[in-house]
Amino acid sequence: MSPTKPTPAMRRRAAQRKSAAAQLRRDLLHHLWTAFPLHCVTLGEAQAKACVEHIIERGQAHGSTSLAGLRSYANLMLFMGSRFDEDPQLPWVAAQLGHSKSIAELSSRAAVELGAIAGAEGQHYRRALLWARSKRFDALYVNYAQRGEPGLQAMLRATWEQKVDALGEAGVAELLADARARSIAHFEDGAQAPLTNEWIMVYSSLMLLLGSAFALDPFHPWVGPALARAAEHPNDAAGLLHTAAVRELERFLILDRIDRDV
Repeated sequence: MSPTKPTPAMRRRAAQRKSAAAQLRRDLLHHLWTAFPLHCVTLGEAQAKACVEHIIERGQAHGSTSLAGLRSYANLMLFMGSRFDEDPQLPWVAAQLGHSKSIAELSSRAAVELGAIAGAEGQHYRRALLWARSKRFDALYVNYAQRGEPGLQAMLRATWEQKVDALGEAGVAELLADARARSIAHFEDGAQAPLTNEWIMVYSSLMLLLGSAFALDPFHPWVGPALARAAEHPNDAAGLLHTAAVRELERFLILDRIDRDV
């Protein structure tokens, strides 16, 4: 049988759907630039558009199809990481997403949860970023990585005490185990992944600050090249990742300071 020839009405509907989809993308991009200008400045226009595609894909998978729903989903991505729906650091999210009005309810719950760990004005999170930015790699190695698992746990607490309190002892242990598991996936030969204490120290701190799946997050495009370089130089992998992270934190904190001074 020959394929059905599109009727004028079918072509009009297809054109309307295409136009609506394009408008949705423009509206979401405008929302990102309006609500999160610092992120968009660091991302650039092309990467911001890639983030819009990610928002639509992830949001629609959870039933958010309207502009309002996708805006809310975008906000949650920026606050909790783009894959917050599967982040073991956020066990309450999965249960909340199962509700009929999940995004609206999740946004309300997230405001409470994030307010407790990040601070009403984001002051706890800002302090965590400043702490991570200010520490030299060799000092972190001596003070924390050399002490093994207790040192890694102490490093996470020193980075962001409020979030570590919320995770609890079991949650912190799970985070460190997850850091090891995720690290293996970034290297062609998992057996050669640099699973040293110093690597886990850097990787787990980024998980704490940016979300467990930060390496897959389009809002952090610097991570992919940083991990690729680390894979090329496994003996220096931890230091290279730390250097790249500090550079990005420095850039974001400068923009944040400018924004708050305006």
